Amino acid sequence: MRYLRLAMLFTVMICIALSLGLRKADAGMCSQMGYSNGCVRANDIASNAVNSGRVRNNNLKAADLRDEPGADFADGGHSTALTSTETTIRSVTITAPRPGVVIVNASGHFTFGAAGAGCRCSITTDTAIDYGNLIIAEGDADTTYVPFAATRGYSVPQGSTTFNLVCDEYADPASIQDTSLTAIYVPTRY
Repeated sequence: MRYLRLAMLFTVMICIALSLGLRKADAGMCSQMGYSNGCVRANDIASNAVNSGRVRNNNLKAADLRDEPGADFADGGHSTALTSTETTIRSVTITAPRPGVVIVNASGHFTFGAAGAGCRCSITTDTAIDYGNLIIAEGDADTTYVPFAATRGYSVPQGSTTFNLVCDEYADPASIQDTSLTAIYVPTRY
């Protein structure tokens, strides 16, 4: 009986030592992979094992969600007279925690002061109009306002990327008003 107790005590001590050693090894591996200590990956969890019914309210914080989606926008009422010089009308910077996808939307309206007045814009990561992705409008005798909306998708690296709405006029007088630029980052492209 005495040997049995010693064997049980020895077995418990070995299990504790192994458990502590594995936790330390797991923590080292997690940090090498860029994850926090005690990391749990998708393949560690059975399908449908984590759902809203199993996570207490207010238990997860933004910091717990690695590579969470994010968004930013710039908007507001304004009127900007356009010239032949390309001008950045709105800018939004997204800081991606890892490579992913950003969907950028722009909207507003053009105002024309005369028939034949025309302007163009594009959503771009540059400060020049991207003529491959052009928003273009021209006024006529009956057209004073022309609304516009555009969407572009970008694959982005980890880090900051600035998206611009850049516009100019090719026949005056033309202006742009009440623009909005919205960018949404998601970590996964399907």
